[in-house]
Amino acid sequence: MKKEILIVVFIVLAIVIAHVVSQTYIKNFFESVSKDLDKIEEKIFSDNFDIKDLEKDIEDIQTKWNSKHDGMACFIEHDLLDSIEMQFVLISSNIKVENYDKSMEEAEKCKFLLKSIKDKDSLSAINIL
Repeated sequence: MKKEILIVVFIVLAIVIAHVVSQTYIKNFFESVSKDLDKIEEKIFSDNFDIKDLEKDIEDIQTKWNSKHDGMACFIEHDLLDSIEMQFVLISSNIKVENYDKSMEEAEKCKFLLKSIKDKDSLSAINIL
């Protein structure tokens, strides 16, 4: 009986540790992407930016996102990841047509989605109850 309890405790502990590690990784990555989006918004606010520079910045964010996408798909619902990717496309397309107000709006939506996913999947009392 003690052996079975020890095995169960070990499995539960392993699951909790794996969850904490994965959530920390996702949280840090999402915060990094949000900061990159903030930089794009700051450039647009400054009014002295190069459109090619903005396009390169959003492409860099998309490349960064795509490099981590498969790993995150193990932990996060695919439709949520697709929603964020759609926001990147909208930001990029609005920058290309020089609709900067709309691109900033889409960047805010993207940051909201990132925060929402991070909060939804966190190990907290609200999510457990």
